Amino acid sequence: MGTRCPVFLGMRSEKEEGYENLSYYQGMMKRIYEQLRQDFPVFEYQGFDFSTTDTEVRMQFHFATGMYEFHPKMKLSLGKYAIVPLREEEIRGIVFQIGLIELISYWKCTCSPMVLVKPYQLDESMQKWWKKLYFNGLGEFFYQNKIHASEDDFMTFSFLQDSPSAAELKYPYVEDSKRVVVPIGGGKDSVVTLEALRKERQVIPFIINPRGARWTAPVLRVFRPKRIGWCCNAKSIRSCWNLTSRAS
Repeated sequence: MGTRCPVFLGMRSEKEEGYENLSYYQGMMKRIYEQLRQDFPVFEYQGFDFSTTDTEVRMQFHFATGMYEFHPKMKLSLGKYAIVPLREEEIRGIVFQIGLIELISYWKCTCSPMVLVKPYQLDESMQKWWKKLYFNGLGEFFYQNKIHASEDDFMTFSFLQDSPSAAELKYPYVEDSKRVVVPIGGGKDSVVTLEALRKERQVIPFIINPRGARWTAPVLRVFRPKRIGWCCNAKSIRSCWNLTSRAS
């Protein structure tokens, strides 16, 4: 049986929910935030799997916290830009980094104070880089839910003592060229970036889970973006609102 997972983002404003007293609403959200962190002290990035062909890379990531498990899958169609055959040792590092990006979507369910990264150890500079990226990227999440957190204390990393260092991962060398990959999120920044770069560069739009504004932006009609597929293992995660627990 699925168990409802507490998720902050998406809650209505305090006025819509009938919370006319802002201080009461803020206090309530603070208590929920602190209780979640107490109930789910560790969020685990347990590992990842991937396979490659001449046309695509398939990935699956494994996250867990408390009784909940998450196993999202992603399919990357290579198109005409990939250099095949792909070298597994060079893809591994890229997939690991994509997993670090993916985990923050599930971390928001519990706001765990510690993230245990099992596959590889991040050095101090890597940890600072990822924490800064997470914190700045969660700006709307914190604002909408009246969460007062700092970059220093909202999350810390931990690692297995015998895990290899992420610094040892290898990545493919990409020669300098006029081509540039631009990630598309659907907002005005994407449009401005595309318009500025296309004057002097060959722009390759990069979109994950294409939908809504990402496709309706007028400038995208000029391009033929590379799509990135994404799906979930239905047996492991029904949705962020109705999760299957480990005990079920």
